[in-house]
Amino acid sequence: MWKAIHGCLPVDSRIRDIDIPIVSRCDCCLNYGDEDLNHVLARGDFAEKIWRICSVVLGVPLMEGSSWRQRVDCWHRRASNSNRPGQLFGLLPAIITWQLWGRRCKARMEDLRESVHQVWCSIKYWVSWIALKLKDVNGLTRRDEAILSCFTLPLNSPRKEIVIPVTWKHPNPGWVKLNVDGCSLGNPGSSGAGGIIRDYKGDLVCGFAAATGHNSNNFAEVMGLLHGLRHIDQLGLLFVEIEMDSMLVLNWLRTQRCGLWYMEDYWEEIQSRLANRHVSFAHCYRESNSVADGFAKMGAKGISGSWSSLSELPASIRGNIRLDRGGLPYIRKVR
Repeated sequence: MWKAIHGCLPVDSRIRDIDIPIVSRCDCCLNYGDEDLNHVLARGDFAEKIWRICSVVLGVPLMEGSSWRQRVDCWHRRASNSNRPGQLFGLLPAIITWQLWGRRCKARMEDLRESVHQVWCSIKYWVSWIALKLKDVNGLTRRDEAILSCFTLPLNSPRKEIVIPVTWKHPNPGWVKLNVDGCSLGNPGSSGAGGIIRDYKGDLVCGFAAATGHNSNNFAEVMGLLHGLRHIDQLGLLFVEIEMDSMLVLNWLRTQRCGLWYMEDYWEEIQSRLANRHVSFAHCYRESNSVADGFAKMGAKGISGSWSSLSELPASIRGNIRLDRGGLPYIRKVR
């Protein structure tokens, strides 16, 4: 396509343009006319038949006698990312061009002249192969379904989206809940750890954020847990519910084995701080872990510290703490 756009395909007319004398004879039509780019890819007998089939199938104006570039531009103006037929409008000109050029080269170099049916079947094959990477359809019309059926593409309907209310759960009386999270802007990138400790009423005991350098999100998740346990020790709390949205770190806690060798020293400290303490572990959705996520993002931005007063916190975190305390739900969308 790049060569065709820039006039670099080695057709006979191009060779003559650089002062190499050559007798021109097109191998793609019966009358063996002069070969130039538009004759091979758009206006020749064979090219016209292929473009006509594709135009009829997809409902695109045939534009008889038009140049190759005009045909491609016409198809691209109808391209869209919203559904599969729209994506085909953008892909097909490249597939058609490649097949026409390949047919021309086989005819000239190997004396193999594929039929219109063979080239059309090859185009449909490549469309079907590329369609594996295309987006799911959205709001298909009958015309769209007919197009996909012609190319033997499945009519994958988008999965239905379900809305689930998610709430933060209060800990049992006499216990506190530690929510922790990690954030890496780039993964790896600028990372931070954060979390919050709340009592059984949902009131703030302590919130914290820590910058953790240039690291991955898994490193930040582990550091969030470690910093949370350090604050638990400083406060002398013995009954702790630990909640986080990382299933990976939770599985490490349950098996008492860390999967990152370079975290071993930190992991040993985590295990020692968990000893001689009543602790439970639970997974939560990221929506109900939004307060800890807010602190972790502060850490990723280079802010470190701890807070025990709501008035000192950013408005977004302060608001989410109040939502959690009142039992108001977050909205989680799943397919």
